[in-house]
Amino acid sequence: MVIMVFMRCSLHSIFQIDQKRLLIGLGILTAAAFFAMRFVPLTAFTIDRWKIINLFWDSVRAGVYPYGMSTPVGNSLGASPVYFLIAYPAYATGWFELLPLSVPWIWWFGFPRLNLQLRLTGLIFIFASPIFIYEILTRSTLLFNSILIAAFCAWILSVKTWNWKIVILYGILGGLLLNTRTVFGLPIAVAMLYLIRRRELSMRIICTACMMAMTYIAVYVIFALFWSTAEVLTANPLTVQSENLYPPLFMLIMIFIATVGGLVACRKNVLLFGGVCMFIAVAAYIAIQISRHGCQAALLGKESDITYLAFCLPFILPYLTLSKKY
Repeated sequence: MVIMVFMRCSLHSIFQIDQKRLLIGLGILTAAAFFAMRFVPLTAFTIDRWKIINLFWDSVRAGVYPYGMSTPVGNSLGASPVYFLIAYPAYATGWFELLPLSVPWIWWFGFPRLNLQLRLTGLIFIFASPIFIYEILTRSTLLFNSILIAAFCAWILSVKTWNWKIVILYGILGGLLLNTRTVFGLPIAVAMLYLIRRRELSMRIICTACMMAMTYIAVYVIFALFWSTAEVLTANPLTVQSENLYPPLFMLIMIFIATVGGLVACRKNVLLFGGVCMFIAVAAYIAIQISRHGCQAALLGKESDITYLAFCLPFILPYLTLSKKY
């Protein structure tokens, strides 16, 4: 935190930011990192998120219901369908580096109320973060997926006029993003409940939430049309997560925590509350796996993944860089 304050003061007082030059530099840095990683084989690391993306699309191309499949080491497809849809260009080209390398760009353009200095502060923090370096090296998608949701929450929090076009647009977009990983319903719920509590046009915001839910369900209806309703009901991200990650009772507890967060949050810390909910969910997942399989299997084996804690960073980072004008 002290480092962030120092960086922020330095950036404000020492120099003015030329956004055009900064984006050119970011483009050069991104291109250099991309071409450098092309010389590092995908199999250099044991992280298999890119394998799961391949498994999903290979199954779809073969006409096989993807959520009935698992990797050779037994990992199931826990992410939701839109996650794989967004990752399709990486699958088609084999350029999985593009997913983590897009994180700085989403950070720069995805948080409208952060000024240039604050965005640069966060940008430096991202590039200096071991988590980001890990994401690039392993072609992981945790930060990429999470920052999309954090940016979406930031955008809906910045909406001033909730007309019906906004209701439909954000309802559909929110439902699709929720259909990347269901756990992201926690920060989205915090943001929506805050808006319902604070806005006069709360009915339109409730309609937006209903539109999100309908869009989320519609994706699985489409799946049922291509395969069978029985397959979709038997194996889907919710059943995978309830069997391998969370018991149903805990899911209800997390919904309660998110509800409380949305009811007590203020404008400045809505994203932070969403990040805290994500942290509790991931920490509980790790604790549950330790109780089931023991510390060694859960922390050093394949039974859990502590890198899921990276989900929290895109929600907490805006709070660390906030100005009084946010």
